[in-house]
Amino acid sequence: MNLNKKIKTATKNDIYEHLVSCNDNFIPPLNKTINILEYSEKLHSKSTTFEIWDNELLAGLIACYFNQKTGFITNVSTLLNYNGKGIASSLLSNCIDYSRKNGVTVIKLEVNRLNTLAIRIYNKFGFTIFDEQDESFIMKLEL
Repeated sequence: MNLNKKIKTATKNDIYEHLVSCNDNFIPPLNKTINILEYSEKLHSKSTTFEIWDNELLAGLIACYFNQKTGFITNVSTLLNYNGKGIASSLLSNCIDYSRKNGVTVIKLEVNRLNTLAIRIYNKFGFTIFDEQDESFIMKLEL
């Protein structure tokens, strides 16, 4: 493995292929809630992406929207073969560092309440639940 961290280098196609490969890792599967092609285009054009590449393969991805002092993480995904290798934690750390350096004061995200693994990772970084919706928690991290 030759893992490299990058910011905002993935193409629309890279993001699309990554999300299709990660589809079943989401709770519920991503294609049950959104159109992956349209979502990939939106992430590419409107978000800042934090990426981990294994040579030419996009192994991990966080996409975050920034609005003045607030960040909203809309996607955290890792290819199945790369789970348990600290990629999501590394990406979260990159996103948080970037946010601090750019004057962001709070990062929010939404997570399905059944996704206990993701919730544990977010808690490890200091995210707390501040709101609940039907099937999800809204979490935030004050910077």
